[in-house]
Amino acid sequence: MKSPRWEILMPWLLLALALLVYGPALEGGFIWDDESHVTHLESLRSVEGLREIWTRVRPPATPQYYPLTFTVFWIQYRLWGLNPFGYHLVNVLLHAINGFLIWKLVRRMRWPGAGWAAALFVAHPVLVMSVAWITELKNGLAGFFMLASLLACGRHAGWGEEGASHAVSLRGYLLALLFFFAAVLSKTPAGLLPLAFLLLTWLDRRPLGRAFWLRLVPFVALGVFMGFVTVSVEQVMGTAQAEFQWPWANRLILAGRSFWFYLGKLLWPARLLFIYPEFDLRAAHVWNFLWPVSVALVMALLWRQRGRIGREPLAAAVWFFLSGPAIALLHVLYMMQYTHVADHWQYFAAPAILILTAQALSRVAARGRAGTVAAGILVAVLGVRTHIQCRMYRDPETLWTTTLAGNPEAWMAHNNLGQICSHRGQLDEALWHYEEALRRRPENPDVLNNIATVWTKRGQLDRAAETFYRILVRRPAELAPRNNLANTLARMGDKPGAVMHYRELLRYHPDQPFPQVHFLLGKLLLELGESGEAVRHLRTALELQPGYPEAAALLEQSLNAEKTGDESSLSR
Repeated sequence: MKSPRWEILMPWLLLALALLVYGPALEGGFIWDDESHVTHLESLRSVEGLREIWTRVRPPATPQYYPLTFTVFWIQYRLWGLNPFGYHLVNVLLHAINGFLIWKLVRRMRWPGAGWAAALFVAHPVLVMSVAWITELKNGLAGFFMLASLLACGRHAGWGEEGASHAVSLRGYLLALLFFFAAVLSKTPAGLLPLAFLLLTWLDRRPLGRAFWLRLVPFVALGVFMGFVTVSVEQVMGTAQAEFQWPWANRLILAGRSFWFYLGKLLWPARLLFIYPEFDLRAAHVWNFLWPVSVALVMALLWRQRGRIGREPLAAAVWFFLSGPAIALLHVLYMMQYTHVADHWQYFAAPAILILTAQALSRVAARGRAGTVAAGILVAVLGVRTHIQCRMYRDPETLWTTTLAGNPEAWMAHNNLGQICSHRGQLDEALWHYEEALRRRPENPDVLNNIATVWTKRGQLDRAAETFYRILVRRPAELAPRNNLANTLARMGDKPGAVMHYRELLRYHPDQPFPQVHFLLGKLLLELGESGEAVRHLRTALELQPGYPEAAALLEQSLNAEKTGDESSLSR
């Protein structure tokens, strides 16, 4: 064990390391998805929004039901508004703290290499996506509470202590449960923590009797419940659509393929990207099943060799697989329409492999000064790589340009670069990027909607309307194209057509608050002489957005016209 002096210095050393390697991240701005989590999220703007963060499970209150994460965002918005520096700093600090908690856990288990494990975790470039991307506060926050829960359980169960009682104290148990609850309220995949309890208890050679399993029940029940909540929310976002209903064979292939992919990136972190090239998951290619079969063979080999090489490699492999690659077996995530694998999906899994690596480094360092220098050089090289990797997250344009340099087939990067060009008024460049995206994802509704938006900006309204119709033929419930089509028809003077599509929008999305849609619908209905229904929509707009000035003025005008019996002014 290290001296008390090291216990005092270690958190500061890890903090210094994190600030050093993540320096460029602190200078970065907001990127993709940060707008739905921070910059454009109305729930962060008011006390009422904080209530909605906790009480409204589905969008639009928050894009995902992670109430503790969005509460932290809410607090940060009170502190520094939309200055990205504060958000980045919180992510980096959380990452450093998590490194310190890993150090504490490794020491608790009396495993060698605690310092190296913490340093590898803080400095490893594969974790940059989870730290430099503001949206992924949920990883750092959930990771903190997961590690705190493990430490609370370990301390009171006596993990790593000779002759410690096998009974978990009530205080330790309740504290572990409280931290676990906070973890799943930060990010649902933290619900796998009971597996870590099981593996660490097994590694510490504690009995896995009836009492142990009964203590595990509340953790499992809570994790499963929050998992169902997350799946239901993602279905609202679009995962209930046919393209997310993958056959089990494809999911199995992806689970095996991503195990080796993630392991490879941990051991050799080269060519790290935001969006990776997609895998060939076709079950018709029989050799694809070698991926999951090879994982099963490795697990079997580690089980057979546990008496000779120890239990740790098997436990690490099991946790690494189930907390990362196996996610495809449980649920096809919304982001999987863009990439089959992503670095931030292994934030919880990576420590298992890094702790094993640290044990090897400690053996190298124990051989003398040369071994310590070699291990230190490895951490330094990883830190330099992390420092460089952070630059990719400086701004959206840098992110997508870098992504396309490493993965030219990333259609989403083309689509997002097209949006950047469109906002700048570079419509020819925007259209080129959209066409490149559409070539890789034919009939994609988001890309087609963006193409139609370019036609609208060019004043080619007929062509824009035709493109919006093209989307709705296949996907009549798509929100943005339906709204844009109604707006376009209104501009073209087709008021009945616009009214029909606004009504369809409300019919397909009855739970969504659309104050502007109700206002526009009310305005068009007044112009068409349907004042009764118009008044109802204008009142609804004011109920959804109190103080809506245009709706209030038009409602007052329409009510006055009804009193005087003169509605001609409303249709002009």
